[in-house]
Amino acid sequence: MPGGAQDVLKAGKVLSVVNGLAVLKPELDVKSFRQGLPLVNASGERVGSANDVIGNVNSPYLLVKLSPGAAVAHGEELYLIVTPPRRGRRHHRR
Repeated sequence: MPGGAQDVLKAGKVLSVVNGLAVLKPELDVKSFRQGLPLVNASGERVGSANDVIGNVNSPYLLVKLSPGAAVAHGEELYLIVTPPRRGRRHHRR
């Protein structure tokens, strides 16, 4: 796989779609959330990227910015592709 190791995690079901944003009730710990992580549907097609987490700690919702031309249905299961964080140049010592 290009870019190193990747994990696919079940993100949750689509609750609604409004103005190019899908709202999910996440089935994962939102503490591991990073903005811009790609989301795919069950067939592996990229449908968008994680945009924001809204709501309170006990009941968070995940906003997904949909890719142009991507269509998701109410109740459709989406999956988050997680890559390990990269070490930036600031950690490099000579």
